[in-house]
Amino acid sequence: ARAISSYNYVCIKGAEHKKKWLPEWKKAGRCPLSLLEFFGDFALSKNSTRLNNKNNHASLAHVIGTPNKLVERLSKGCDTACGLDIALRNLQHPCVRFLFLDTFKDGLEKMFLNFGPSLSVEIEALMGSHNKRNKSPYPASVIEQINNPEVISRLRAILAQDIELYNEAKRVYETQWSKPLLSCNQHLE
Repeated sequence: ARAISSYNYVCIKGAEHKKKWLPEWKKAGRCPLSLLEFFGDFALSKNSTRLNNKNNHASLAHVIGTPNKLVERLSKGCDTACGLDIALRNLQHPCVRFLFLDTFKDGLEKMFLNFGPSLSVEIEALMGSHNKRNKSPYPASVIEQINNPEVISRLRAILAQDIELYNEAKRVYETQWSKPLLSCNQHLE
């Protein structure tokens, strides 16, 4: 769901003033990438040969950036060979705390208990009526891709490391919050 939401936000909706769109997409008024293309898989591409050309993948990635992948966020500077291992270690370091959207209120309560009343204003603001959530339905073009088993299977393969990291985060969530908070500069034995 997170990957599809990211695709919908960046590519389909052109959020943040279309900042991740190529100039020709802005001119045409649309992002031509499919869900899989957005995540770098051009095998099923019906787009122009310009997009299918491997030399253009790097320039495309430079413009739209790497889609919002969990492993890459938690393993900055690490190559893909060690990315998951580093991300898993970083996730479980005692300086890390994390929340899940599906248990967001629980996470905010844990933050309050761990970090004290100084966060109460921020927590109330997050939980208050000013919190804008995207509840808009996906457009038909996105729903069509979501309902295609081949697309979802390929997307799961692309995001296999993120899925593994997410499952591990779910597993260690309570344990992580029960650990004493340490500095991120502190090396563990």
